[in-house]
Amino acid sequence: MMRILVLAVLVSSVASVFLGLQQANTSSNHTKVVKTEVQSLEKLQDGLAMMKKLKSVFVNEKPHQDDGSQFANGALSEELAHPDSKIWSTIESMVGSTEKVVKQMKGKSKAEQKNLMDSLEHELDDKAVIMKNVTESTGVKQKQQNEEYLLGLLLLHAKDWSYERQLNATQNLMNGSPIIQEMYLHHVNNTGLATQLAALMDKAHSKTAVKASPKK
Repeated sequence: MMRILVLAVLVSSVASVFLGLQQANTSSNHTKVVKTEVQSLEKLQDGLAMMKKLKSVFVNEKPHQDDGSQFANGALSEELAHPDSKIWSTIESMVGSTEKVVKQMKGKSKAEQKNLMDSLEHELDDKAVIMKNVTESTGVKQKQQNEEYLLGLLLLHAKDWSYERQLNATQNLMNGSPIIQEMYLHHVNNTGLATQLAALMDKAHSKTAVKASPKK
C-alpha cells in the first residue's frame, strides 16, 4: 500500500510540474520563459526518473500465492509487478523524450525552443492518456476482484460469522463498488448477504452484457 501511495504522489508531482511546463510555455517574457522552461523540464525529468526507479521495487516484489492473492496485492500492484507493463514502458518513453528535449533546448532560439516544448507537450499528453487508460482498467479489475472476494468471504463464513460481522466486511470492501454499496445500504436482514450480493452481481453483469451486445 505504501508503494502505491508513493507512486501516486510522484504521478501527482509530475502532473504539477507538467502543468508548470505548459504555463511556462505560454509566458510572454523570453528570458523568464527560457529559465522556467528549462527548470520545469529538469523537474519533470527528475520526477519521471524517480518513478522509473520504483520499477525494481514493484517488479522484484514476490506476490502472495494463496487464493486471496489478487485481493491482497491489488489490481494496480499486479499490473506494476509485470516488467512489461504499459505503465513502465510509458514512463521510460517519457523519460527518454524529456531527456532528449533537455539536450536539444540548449543554444536554440526562442522559436526553436517553443517548437520543442510544443512537440514534447503533445507527446507527453498522448503518453499520459495511455497511463490513464491502464489505471482506469485496473480500477475496473479491482472493483470486480473486491466483489468476487467479498462473495467468497460471505459464502465461506455464512454460518460462523454474525450478520453484523458480515456487514462490517461488506463495508470495508464497498469503496469504489456500486454493487457492494447498494447491498450494504439496502440489504434485507432476513436474507443471506451472499445471496443478495450474488443477485446484484448477476443483475449488473446482465445489464453489461446487454449493452455490449451488437444492435440488430
